[in-house]
Amino acid sequence: MILSDPYLRLIAILTVLLNIVTGSGDFIFGKLLVAHANEVVGTAASLMKARKAYIGTFYANYYGWINLFSFLIQSFLVSRIFKRIGVRASLFVLPAISLAAFLSILAYPVLSIVRVLKISENSANHSLQNTVRQALLLPTSREAKY
Repeated sequence: MILSDPYLRLIAILTVLLNIVTGSGDFIFGKLLVAHANEVVGTAASLMKARKAYIGTFYANYYGWINLFSFLIQSFLVSRIFKRIGVRASLFVLPAISLAAFLSILAYPVLSIVRVLKISENSANHSLQNTVRQALLLPTSREAKY
């Protein structure tokens, strides 16, 4: 069905590209975090447990912020964004945030700055972008939706 419908093909391409960009960004972010943990805690084998605890605490805090901002964006901004700029323009919000995140990683790969941009990117992905993808399926047939 996807191969025969150009509209569904574009949605599929969007989904694949989004997953590649998000996965690549998360991989780079993870590498930055491990390097930061090695600097803060140390690289000795005896400090492995402390490094894992540091990284675990960091990610717990990171995902806590993502969940909070995703909730706030979904609750208060998504409908306003749709009304103001529409579904079509809303498609470009996440790519703009992702571009800013990748450019900051290239220009100034500091974990604290990249962390804020990745929280923004992932929050927009989990709230606005998921809603946009669902909205794109509204004009399709029942078979295409399911």
